[in-house]
Amino acid sequence: MKSPRPVVMDMKIIIMAFYAFSILAMWTASISPAMRHTGDPLFYFKRHLLAALAGLFIYALASRVVLKRLLPLAPWLHLFSLILLVAVFLPHVGVEINGARRWIELGFLRFQPSEGAKLTLILYLTASFHKEAGGYRRPGRSTSLKQYPLLITAATAFLIFTGNDFSTSVLILSLYGVVFFVSGRNPKAILFWASSALTVGLLFLLRGGGFRSGRVASWLDYLFNGAPPAYQLRHSIAAFQMGGYFGRGFGSGAYKNLLPEAHTDFIFSVIGEEMGIIFILGIIALYLLLFYKFIRLAEESKYDYERYFLLMTGSLFAFQSVINMGVTVGLFPVTGMTLPLISYGRTSLLVFMTLLGMARSIEKDIARRMS
Repeated sequence: MKSPRPVVMDMKIIIMAFYAFSILAMWTASISPAMRHTGDPLFYFKRHLLAALAGLFIYALASRVVLKRLLPLAPWLHLFSLILLVAVFLPHVGVEINGARRWIELGFLRFQPSEGAKLTLILYLTASFHKEAGGYRRPGRSTSLKQYPLLITAATAFLIFTGNDFSTSVLILSLYGVVFFVSGRNPKAILFWASSALTVGLLFLLRGGGFRSGRVASWLDYLFNGAPPAYQLRHSIAAFQMGGYFGRGFGSGAYKNLLPEAHTDFIFSVIGEEMGIIFILGIIALYLLLFYKFIRLAEESKYDYERYFLLMTGSLFAFQSVINMGVTVGLFPVTGMTLPLISYGRTSLLVFMTLLGMARSIEKDIARRMS
């Protein structure tokens, strides 16, 4: 059977373009002297390459998933994510790195439950706002999934925030805002709740003390009072300045040796220094193309649950990439958030590849209906 024609551009081409950017960036970031503590100069590159190959396999599997059949399981899948978010705080299970508790250590495997929670929350919110959500009620029960999404989203954001991950908790809340708005609800209500949650979160962050609040305070001081930028931001901005339009040359960057977490939080700065603004614009264009593809798919779909899933997934890519890029130029405080599909972060990569695979499954259904 002939494969359905893709909408906008073939998803595989977009993925391969991201992978090309990612492999180049991870190679040069891994061979910096700052990575010598691993004992193997290509330690992170090898692990990233294995995750990338696993991501292709997961993408192929997810592209065969029928979204509507998965929706009845969405609450249970997200409940499992919530359990893992609680497990992060258990002794000998959760791992604290750089002042944040985001990881679970199983000896042979370390993963980040908050990344998986993004996927399961998107599925849960898709099911909750689906006009046929009442069909998922248990026999004899009058309650509907529609009654719980705000509470569940808030609980998810709170658990992630408690682990000292403010940026991801804001991202989680924004997903609810997207589906709330797309479903045609009163936008004033979501603006009120979103602004209230953000204000309360900032107050907790600033008054709570510690490393994370110090980052936010120094960023605000830099942004509004003209104070000198923090260590990471100072070197990040300098990297872009040294790169200019065409970069210093692949592998020739100096600031990757000075930037903490150059292979994750500041991979965008490494690319900017070595490959230049022209290359950076190419990456931004690729994210815009992907976001446009999600919008077009949502426009072509005739089912609300497909639109909810596509627009939340597209927004997740857009918001997270904007936050990561914004951090490198001082628009946001340092967050520890990966650049989707490019920077190091195995859990993040696998989750995003799963989302892309499911989006491809929807695209195939849309293309068949259009043919």
